[in-house]
Amino acid sequence: MFLKEALNLTTLQMIHHYLTDASWQYALNLNPMEVSLRKRTAERYLAVFAEDDLATAVFHEVTTVVVAGLELDISRQRLDSTHIFSDMPPLVGPA
Repeated sequence: MFLKEALNLTTLQMIHHYLTDASWQYALNLNPMEVSLRKRTAERYLAVFAEDDLATAVFHEVTTVVVAGLELDISRQRLDSTHIFSDMPPLVGPA
């Protein structure tokens, strides 16, 4: 999940790297001959990770260490990265 967020990947891109990228498999200590991951499984784990307080704390701690290690300045956030609502009208109910 961390690699997905750090590299700004979609779920399908994350799955592709997980299944085919030797550097990911080496870093995650996976046997390339036994690796498998379905989209639904990945989405389920992403949801569990997002809802788990311990996972959130670990993700925050890892992010803090990476930011410090890379000496990144995160005092200013891009404005477009805070946009969380779609500009598309809802397709539910009468128009």
